[in-house]
Amino acid sequence: MRCFLRCVLVIFSDGLDEDVRTLQHEAELLRQSGVSALLTVALEGTQDPAQLQMVEFGRGLEHKLPLSIGMPSVGRTILKQIDTVSDRKCCNVMCKCSGYEGIRGSRGTLGSKGEPGLRGHPGFLGEEGHF
Repeated sequence: MRCFLRCVLVIFSDGLDEDVRTLQHEAELLRQSGVSALLTVALEGTQDPAQLQMVEFGRGLEHKLPLSIGMPSVGRTILKQIDTVSDRKCCNVMCKCSGYEGIRGSRGTLGSKGEPGLRGHPGFLGEEGHF
């Protein structure tokens, strides 16, 4: 089986700097150029994260879930979105059920202290002068 997924574009943004309509037009040009999905992730302090979603495409059924850098599992959620896009493009699977995420496990123990590193640069000679 061959996969024809061209690419997924993930943009981390603090908000829109242009008019929404202009950016929607640019997003459409991306779609026409072969981009399979455009995901936006709101950075901390974003004034209106819902506006970012207005330029997204290709997210499938979970398009209403706004992505934010402050989400506890934003990395996992982005990977899940990319997996959904690849299933749709590669395998013609429009929907798959994967169950609920389990509860977060307890924090593990700290690792052991590492070995000492290499000796650093001795630095530059200072200015010679009087006190």
